[in-house]
Amino acid sequence: MSGERARTLIVGGAGFVGAHMAARRVVAGDDVHVLVRSTTQLGRLAGLRDRLTIHAVGLDSRAALDRVLAEARPQTVYLLTMEDRRAPQPDFADAMLSLSADVGGLLNIIAACAAASPPPRVVVRASSLAEYGPIAAPYDEAQQEMPLNSYAAALVAGTCYARMLAPRLPFALVTARLALLYGPQQSDRFLVSQLIGHALAGKRIAVLRPFDRRDLMHVDDAVSGMEALAERPLAPIVNLATGHAPTMLEVAGRIFEMCSADMGLLDLGPRHPPGGTPDFRGSGALAQRLLGWRPSIALDDGLARTIRSYAESRARAELAA
Repeated sequence: MSGERARTLIVGGAGFVGAHMAARRVVAGDDVHVLVRSTTQLGRLAGLRDRLTIHAVGLDSRAALDRVLAEARPQTVYLLTMEDRRAPQPDFADAMLSLSADVGGLLNIIAACAAASPPPRVVVRASSLAEYGPIAAPYDEAQQEMPLNSYAAALVAGTCYARMLAPRLPFALVTARLALLYGPQQSDRFLVSQLIGHALAGKRIAVLRPFDRRDLMHVDDAVSGMEALAERPLAPIVNLATGHAPTMLEVAGRIFEMCSADMGLLDLGPRHPPGGTPDFRGSGALAQRLLGWRPSIALDDGLARTIRSYAESRARAELAA
């Protein structure tokens, strides 16, 4: 119907990436529905609560998912439930949980979307370059994955299931393998946020793998890339990455310099620690060729924006105290 608002469902819409996507689609004028767990904190959606519809539903409840799809009737679905890494357990409980919660939840929401009437036009699933593991960088979509932990293995399994199911689905399903993201409102469990917090507070912080290289991308670029994929879902897997990977020491140095913090507060780990992925970097060539998309926010600009946001939040908290 001409003039009808676009309808969007964001699964994981109160998370770091999901909240940025929700804000973008609200501004675009969509009828936005977000799906969150009942235990999820909604602070990131504080300024949007009266402009979207929130559904507190777990991915383990197919009946509840069916009800959400019937109410929301989305044309576009973004699956942005990026699970936390799970510590390895001697009894493989981490692997068992990732299989049931991560892969099982993904299959549940895909099945609910397939059964919806009408089904969505496109489902965009957020994954990570972590699927590739310690193979030759920059990663491209044709390389064989080598996941290092249950988190990455579950992502790879989800990607494989998505590709296998694609011919049976009444909608396009595309997986976006994202670079490491940063930006305003990210949890302080992530290194860039930790570095900014410690730099602003003048506190010591350890950079455990200072010479590892990381492809860092601002969350706004990830959102724009996934929106481009929703418009043109032309491949089953597409990397959204910068192709550049500074060392974590370089990143820490830039953050501390921008915050006018003492570089002596950085405690550095060994030059060549065992394990891990020394060069975590994706090729964005396919996204550029298919979508005309490339990241638009340079690292220094993105860090400066993020630091300003954290500094403003810090100032507001101090005034409220």
